[in-house]
Amino acid sequence: MVNYKVIPYRSTHGTEIINYGMNDPLMDQDAENYENRIDIAAPGLSFTLLADEQPIVSGGIYPLWQGCAEGWVLSSKEIFKHKIRAAILVKHRMDMLCINNKIWRLQTAVKEDFKLGIRFAKWLGLQEEGVMVQYGPDKTNYYRMAKIYKIWVFSGNIAAAESAKAIGNYNNKVYQQQAALKEKQKEQRRQIFNAVTRPQVVRKQETQYSQFLVNVFKSGAEFRPGTTPYLVGLENKNIDAFNIATAEFNAITESENIQNEAIMLRSQGEGELYKANLTARSQYIAAVGSLLSDANMAYGAYDKYTKRT
Repeated sequence: MVNYKVIPYRSTHGTEIINYGMNDPLMDQDAENYENRIDIAAPGLSFTLLADEQPIVSGGIYPLWQGCAEGWVLSSKEIFKHKIRAAILVKHRMDMLCINNKIWRLQTAVKEDFKLGIRFAKWLGLQEEGVMVQYGPDKTNYYRMAKIYKIWVFSGNIAAAESAKAIGNYNNKVYQQQAALKEKQKEQRRQIFNAVTRPQVVRKQETQYSQFLVNVFKSGAEFRPGTTPYLVGLENKNIDAFNIATAEFNAITESENIQNEAIMLRSQGEGELYKANLTARSQYIAAVGSLLSDANMAYGAYDKYTKRT
């Protein structure tokens, strides 16, 4: 059984791979010039896969600036004996290095004639962006290939979803509190009418009617059914009853208006919550879509790579 081990990359690993023989004659030609080696032993940003203590493949990234890094891979010809293990390791490590170091763009240069390298880069999720004419030290053409990590889109979608839900919950809470205040206001207005306003109106009417009777009796006029003072008093009683009914109607109308305002506020709060949940749901779906897109790009071409031409 092969003993696999992953260790931090050292430049001696690259030298061993080159001296043993690389995975393609084109790579052997490029490696003949030591000054053109692209492997960088950056602490925490590079790795080597050993099989029974022999370096099989090394790789890593080196940041160019914030969010953008250059990727590199050196493979021994022994990699074809361990191609599945090596390919999955490189994919996993590259992704891990980029995500942990907040790299959203990983790019590399692949020789135009290096078909196996182009296929492997595509399997890793990189896409061709164009040909760099005479890019190589031997004036050969290279493809610029790059991968945009949508994990940051995923994180942004999740943050937007949680933010939408939080805002929706807050707005709903505010509307519900306003509705509760309106309902309390309605109850208070009703209590004030029954305990204060209506009794005041009744007392005023009773006082006015008593004064009317006093004036009638002082005048010496007869006060009995059919007489003018009696009919005037009866009319006053009708007016008082109408005024009481009007005041009660106005109080009920005001109470219903306040209740309607409370209902509208509760509906607005529920609408804010519903809108927030819709926004959150769409952001969650977008987040899952971005992850599925990355996964499909990374693993969808697996069979194409493992079938060496």
